[in-house]
Amino acid sequence: MFYNFNAHRAKKSDSKPAPAPAKRIFQKLLFLQRSWADFMDRSASRLSFGWLKALSASVLTVAAAYSLYLTADGLSAVSGFSSASEVHQIWPLDDFVEKQKVRQHSRLELYLDSLEKALIKDSLNLFKHH
Repeated sequence: MFYNFNAHRAKKSDSKPAPAPAKRIFQKLLFLQRSWADFMDRSASRLSFGWLKALSASVLTVAAAYSLYLTADGLSAVSGFSSASEVHQIWPLDDFVEKQKVRQHSRLELYLDSLEKALIKDSLNLFKHH
């Protein structure tokens, strides 16, 4: 529909070429990925169909079991029990942070109470003058 008057010119790309270090890193990662894929292909080609089927089933079973474990752990954390309670033994700053949160919350409640008392006092003073 539209005639390209400058067909001999190459289109300028908006993206800049990657800097040399980034390109080298990308190429090395791509090489490692390709090497791993080739190794896995060679290893899997040596196995019979039955072994591949059994290996796939076992990997699927392990993944499903771990997924169920994570789901159950997440649901039990909602009810109050969690296997993550062991982290408190390793990370002692959680108690300190929790105490700070309680202090901040109590300060906020005191501030809000003082605002409420001031509002009530002001509203009573307003009605006394009229």
